[in-house]
Amino acid sequence: MDIDITHLKNTKDLLALDGKVNGIAIQCLADTCANASFIQREAAEELGLDIDKSITHNISGAPGTGRTYGMIKGESHVTS
Repeated sequence: MDIDITHLKNTKDLLALDGKVNGIAIQCLADTCANASFIQREAAEELGLDIDKSITHNISGAPGTGRTYGMIKGESHVTS
């Protein structure tokens, strides 16, 4: 799923940050009220993150319900 912030309402309320994960430049949205962070599987793989597929969670929200693919293992740092 691609999210194009130019089509989101109230974009002035979004905090877009430039940073790096494992030396690769990225842009992400900061949500200080979030209980968890999510990343697309394809993006995690491209960034070289280790995904533990044995740990999954049920999720639900406005678009419906589903299940997460896994959890990122190890410690990765996002730097600005």
